[in-house]
Amino acid sequence: MSLIAALAAAVALTAPADDLSDLKPQDKADLQCMAVAVVAIGMSTDQDQKAGLATGATYFFGRLQGRTPGTDWLARFTTYIRSEPVDELEANRMRCANEIGAMAQAFTSAGEAMGE
Repeated sequence: MSLIAALAAAVALTAPADDLSDLKPQDKADLQCMAVAVVAIGMSTDQDQKAGLATGATYFFGRLQGRTPGTDWLARFTTYIRSEPVDELEANRMRCANEIGAMAQAFTSAGEAMGE
């Protein structure tokens, strides 16, 4: 099942969403990436891949929490995933994968440097 099909099925089963017009551009970008990672977790059968994707989702969640600590970002995420056009998420999939990859590489490099 493609990312688009999985998201379309999830959105079809949910209630209408609350208004998210107050989202800052960076918050929306991080919610998009969190959504991409969470949907990919649901589609993957590889446990190592799921763990890596969960780390990516946590990274974006942490950015949101750090930017606005008093916000219930899990509730906002649920609202977001219900309202986001599937084609917009698909359009951001590679950007999100690149951000997760860059973060993972930075930590890998730091870990390797510590072992030297």
